[in-house]
Amino acid sequence: MIDNDVVKITRTDNVDFLQFKRLLEYKELVHCFTLKRHNVGFYKKISEYAPGEKTYKDLKRYFNIIDETFIQPTQKHTDNILVYTESFEPMRLLEPADGVITADKYVCSLTTEADCLPMFIYDPIKKVYGNIHSGWRGTVQKIGVKAIKSMIDNFDCNPEEIICGFGPSIRQDHFFIKEDVKQIYEEAFPELLLQNPNLMITADNPEGEEKQYKVDNVGIYKKLLTDMGLKVENLLDSGICTYCENEEFHSYRFEGDEKYRSNASIMMIKNG
Repeated sequence: MIDNDVVKITRTDNVDFLQFKRLLEYKELVHCFTLKRHNVGFYKKISEYAPGEKTYKDLKRYFNIIDETFIQPTQKHTDNILVYTESFEPMRLLEPADGVITADKYVCSLTTEADCLPMFIYDPIKKVYGNIHSGWRGTVQKIGVKAIKSMIDNFDCNPEEIICGFGPSIRQDHFFIKEDVKQIYEEAFPELLLQNPNLMITADNPEGEEKQYKVDNVGIYKKLLTDMGLKVENLLDSGICTYCENEEFHSYRFEGDEKYRSNASIMMIKNG
C-alpha cells in the first residue's frame, strides 16, 4: 500500500506517478515521481533514454505542458546545485550537479533516482523550487541543506515558508553500510549522531560476516532542516522504501548493478 496521507498515486494507460498532496495545493507547480509500470525507466544520460522519450511525451500530454524546456544535470553524487535564471534549450545535458533550483516558469527539471533520496523543495510565496537528488554521498555533503541555503541567498526565501517533500528512497531497514562509510557519516554528523543514536544503528549480521550498520537518511535531513528553520509540518515524508516496494519503483540494491534503471523526479512552475 503506497497511497497514504502524504502522497497520491495516479495511474494512467501510459505512465504512473506519485505526487505530494500538499504540493498539489499550488496549481502553478508541476511535480511528480515516476513509477516503473508500463516499462517506464530512465538512465543517467539523455541519449540512453529508450522508454524515457515516450514517457516525456506522456507526462507532457497529461500535464498539458506546451512551452516546457526539460533540463537535466549530469548526476555524479556531488553537492553541486545549478541555479537557473533563464530558460534553456530542450533536453540540454548539463554539467555535473545533483540539483536544480529556479524561479523561472516553464523550466522543467529532471533528476533520476533508484534508491537515492529525491527532495521536492518549494517556496510557495517566492515561487521557487528545488529538485534535489541526494544519495548517501550527497547526504554527507549536506546537499539538501545547501539547496535551502541557496534558495535563501539567491531568492530571499524564508525557511519558515519552505516545504520539502522526501520521495520514495531506500529506507533504514534496507540501507546497509560498512565501517568505512560509517566513519564518513560520523565525520559529517558527529553531534547529530551522538545526540540521535537511532539514526545509525548496528545491523544484525550473521556470525563471521563484516559488521554493518543501517542509516536513516530521511531522519538525518529532518533534523538538519528543522535546525535551519523549516517547520516540522512542512517536512512531507512519503514514507516509501524503494527496496520494499520494488514492484512499483526501481531499486538499485534490489535490481542489481547491471539491470537497474531509475525513477524520475520532475518539477516545473507554470503560469498560474
